[in-house]
Amino acid sequence: MTRPCIKRLNKLVKFSRKTTMIIIMVCVVLVAVATLVVLFLTPERRIKGRIESLAHEYYEEYYYDKFTGSIPESNRENLMKKYSEYGFSEVALRQLLLYDNGKHADEVDELGRYCDINSTSARIIPDAPYGKTNYHIEYKYSCKF
Repeated sequence: MTRPCIKRLNKLVKFSRKTTMIIIMVCVVLVAVATLVVLFLTPERRIKGRIESLAHEYYEEYYYDKFTGSIPESNRENLMKKYSEYGFSEVALRQLLLYDNGKHADEVDELGRYCDINSTSARIIPDAPYGKTNYHIEYKYSCKF
């Protein structure tokens, strides 16, 4: 081989090594990201997270105002204390999806694939000082993941 051919070949090999290293690094990063997504965004976590989000939204944006709306503020604490031990009656997933004129009706099919929307439920339990965001929720899941 002549000298110019050897120089071109050397440049090509050096470029190939850099390119190979970049490709390997990108592949390692993609595999790491995919592994994290699989580990942390399983259907179970995604569905349970969505149900929890629906329950919080239901209580804070809808039920609390409906329940306490006609009660004078001076009587609210006494009324809410009655529910602080056992909570309000269970709210089925169907109700969480369809309250307020079907606010989340478009999610019935997606969540219904994994969970029984009539048996999966949330029980909201108010906590002192009984404001809109003072509560905790107990969930009963009837889901297949």
